[in-house]
Amino acid sequence: MFAPTLVNGREEAIRIASDSGDLYGMLHHPSAAARGAVLLCPADGEERAWCLRTYVELARTLADSGWWVLRFDYAGQGESAGLYEESSIETRVHDIALALAALRAQSGDPAPAIVAARLGAALALEAAARDPRIVRVALLEPVLDGSAYARNLLRINLTMQMVMYEKVMRNGEQLLEDLAAGGRVSANGYNLTRQFLDGLEALRPAERLKAFQGRALVIATAATRVPESPADVRRPAFAPFWREPKADMTPPKLVIAETVSWLDAAPTQENARMS
Repeated sequence: MFAPTLVNGREEAIRIASDSGDLYGMLHHPSAAARGAVLLCPADGEERAWCLRTYVELARTLADSGWWVLRFDYAGQGESAGLYEESSIETRVHDIALALAALRAQSGDPAPAIVAARLGAALALEAAARDPRIVRVALLEPVLDGSAYARNLLRINLTMQMVMYEKVMRNGEQLLEDLAAGGRVSANGYNLTRQFLDGLEALRPAERLKAFQGRALVIATAATRVPESPADVRRPAFAPFWREPKADMTPPKLVIAETVSWLDAAPTQENARMS
């Protein structure tokens, strides 16, 4: 089992105003001299739940190093208002923009860094492409192919059918027909819609990474294909913290340490403002 990081700084639950219902956030105040701010963009669906402990440990470690840190939930997930099936890729990117605004207001840092895992990394790259003030992103086992991610969600449904019925009741083509007719398809208990899957298909995270003009860190397993880009790519050995663990839920210490050291090596908040 995990050994929790001690809480040395103040942690404050906040609400982030949104037209579709408030988003939930947890603001970690720096327990040392402020270096700047970091937004943690969550993964999605079931992966978000499994990533949570790692995000908590990462946020507390960053706060101990002097960073303002904001964790938040997309609309329809976690403690945020709304329904999952009523959200889309666009609403998630908009939620990131709202969270960035809230973090800027709380920390005074106009250019927060973004750290994001899995689909959150793809969404963070999209948000950064729309906000020139984002000049640092750290991506943890990022989803860099939206189409492949969408196909995998549908395969999860087929696997669930085999477990429940010992056969496939609705094949992939039929599932797509159901979605096209306005129906929903469940994957790990989350209701997928055609709008959401279309948004995944339209995402181009690999292209966004190659075009990103700021500093980028990618921490990925050996199996993850990362396109050639100016990003600093690191491949430490770590357990897949974004899915159900085979042994325990200990957050990946190497991933956290690599992320924190990379951010600590960046210019401080004051230097960034002066540059």
